[in-house]
Amino acid sequence: MADFCGAYFESKRNSITLNDGAEIELKSKQELISLGIIKNESCFLNDSTPFYRATWSISESNRLMKAHDSDVMATEKKMRVSNNNGQ
Repeated sequence: MADFCGAYFESKRNSITLNDGAEIELKSKQELISLGIIKNESCFLNDSTPFYRATWSISESNRLMKAHDSDVMATEKKMRVSNNNGQ
């Protein structure tokens, strides 16, 4: 069972593609609730929140792994560095 907490949207579906080409479509919060599936509120993103594409894979020990493209995430990394330096 994979934990995609933080990848669900409030009212739209999110598509995840694994590095082997398998595609996973995550139901929205509204759809999960209608099915009686309850998740922590922190698992859901506002529909307008950007969801950066990542490389998803399953390790040999059956763990879900997520890797980001450094170029796409550069702005966020700079922001984190600035915040960590007290700037």
